[in-house]
Amino acid sequence: MISRPWPTILPVRNVRIARPTDQLDDVARFYREGLGLPELDRFAGHAGYRGVLFGLPGTQYHLDGSYGRFGRRFWP
Repeated sequence: MISRPWPTILPVRNVRIARPTDQLDDVARFYREGLGLPELDRFAGHAGYRGVLFGLPGTQYHLDGSYGRFGRRFWP
């Protein structure tokens, strides 16, 4: 596989990594209290989902834990 440089005409502003879970409160507590990541925002009622967004200090990356219609269907 050949790796090419990212095109400068398509600048990356933010990257979000989302992971569905059926244990949102436990996951949120782990990221917040266990890893010390700042909680940036929460959402609810978005197409049947609710979730929590965490920031990674000094970066433009976000972690997103969400819970909704699919639960454990896609993630063990």
